[in-house]
Amino acid sequence: MIRHRPRPGRSASVRRQSRSVSIFNFDGIDRRAFNVVIPKPNLEAVNARFDGDVAKPVKDQTITVTGAIADYRGNPQIQLTKPEQLKIEKKD
Repeated sequence: MIRHRPRPGRSASVRRQSRSVSIFNFDGIDRRAFNVVIPKPNLEAVNARFDGDVAKPVKDQTITVTGAIADYRGNPQIQLTKPEQLKIEKKD
């Protein structure tokens, strides 16, 4: 499990890189250093759990993502294949 807490003034965001994947970017972390990827076949289920758009509720939030870390072209990533893998942490 990797836990990422955005630093004050920085945010996590989700960008649609292509029609086949959505990628979480973390401000302050190089995109090649670590990614969370939602493959297109799983995006609808993930979005459904987060009121239709996972990008909105994760922005500027602390999130916990669980899953196996895999190598994709030399870059570590976790693929979100089930909505249960993503948790938005409560603010302190």
